[in-house]
Amino acid sequence: MKIVTGCALTLVSCFAFAEQKLSTLTADLTSQDKPPVLLELYTSEGCSSCPRADRWLRKLDQAEGLWTEYVPMAFHVDYWNYLGWKDRFSSQRYSDRQRKYQNDGQINSVYTPGFIVSGQEWRSWFSNPSLEYVLDKVQTPENKAVLQLNVENGRYQISYSGELSDIGDVNFALLGMGIKTSVKRGENHGRNLEHDFVVLDWQKLDKNRDNWTGQIDSQYDHEVEGYAVVAWVENAAINTPKQVVAGYLSRSEES
Repeated sequence: MKIVTGCALTLVSCFAFAEQKLSTLTADLTSQDKPPVLLELYTSEGCSSCPRADRWLRKLDQAEGLWTEYVPMAFHVDYWNYLGWKDRFSSQRYSDRQRKYQNDGQINSVYTPGFIVSGQEWRSWFSNPSLEYVLDKVQTPENKAVLQLNVENGRYQISYSGELSDIGDVNFALLGMGIKTSVKRGENHGRNLEHDFVVLDWQKLDKNRDNWTGQIDSQYDHEVEGYAVVAWVENAAINTPKQVVAGYLSRSEES
């Protein structure tokens, strides 16, 4: 597979990447006519079966088609926190997002690790964890409406050219890369876990507009090696992506 990004070129460049702060990073992203699929992993540092899925997801930063064919996102749920290890990236909102998929009939049950691909449950990941297979199986309809995402000075701006009556929720997510955790308690006691594509900030926005702006949460600056951002609009009737745009943040020329 073709390597499209990463900080493995040199030790020096990797160290510089790790020092970046959110306020110094920018992005200027425009959607394509064929939206990528949203590849959501529901996971937890308190779940003993989740590290395998986390490792699989991490490999996607070296796979061809990242951001153009698929967009990985790891939502850390909070319903395993009672087992003795509180996942600092977990949120009840992320657990509720997974439960809504179940309530809407899009998945059969709530569990971790759990994969949802553009609103469809991917249970066969456990027996056939093939990215090519799922991309062939899950097709996203073409959408010529343009979704744009700009980031500067720790703020984002989103615009959408399509009919607002045809969309449901509007979403923004900040993803963290190169995160490491030494687990001291719970089912993963003694493990050193590594994460990529972790959802650090997820915001649902008022759909009754054609542009959106907001502040990005920078509380994890000291823990991540790099950031990516995702914006997507959903179909009006059900939680499936209608248009998606995503990519890495990079250092602004002025910084």
